[in-house]
Amino acid sequence: MSTPRRITYQYPAEPDAVAALLHDATFLRARAEAAGETNIEVTVEEVVDGFRVVVARDKQVELPAFARKMFKPQNRIVDDTTWLRKDGKWTAEYQVIVTGVPGEVRGKSVLLPSSTGTSYESAFEVTARIPIVGAKLEGIVADRVEETFRANAERNARHFES
Repeated sequence: MSTPRRITYQYPAEPDAVAALLHDATFLRARAEAAGETNIEVTVEEVVDGFRVVVARDKQVELPAFARKMFKPQNRIVDDTTWLRKDGKWTAEYQVIVTGVPGEVRGKSVLLPSSTGTSYESAFEVTARIPIVGAKLEGIVADRVEETFRANAERNARHFES
């Protein structure tokens, strides 16, 4: 079983400008610091028709009561995203790994030209491999991932407002 989610966000810049921001290791580190994350490592590498970004960091989270006995409140989170440019748009496939949590987040994103600049669309699924509480945990993780994506999108948009 998995829990799917979809988010959209508008940026006041063209897709290539948004992609350039998501390729900027200094910006990505600052964005993670602004989110209160620590021990941040950012790797950016060029690939054919695009780039791959890996952001690893430690994050303190508030756990629900049922999860406190199973998981630590501080986790190592690794985002691994590959962005490719084709036909005037950028598409990405990504996964988010949380060390010590049996499961995964996998998704796809796209940066499309829009009348206001760029439309960012992302669809992801959370899968937890834990008997009995897996579905409940998936919902909590999906909520947290969605909150993080929206907060990052807002931080990204502020970059274009300055």
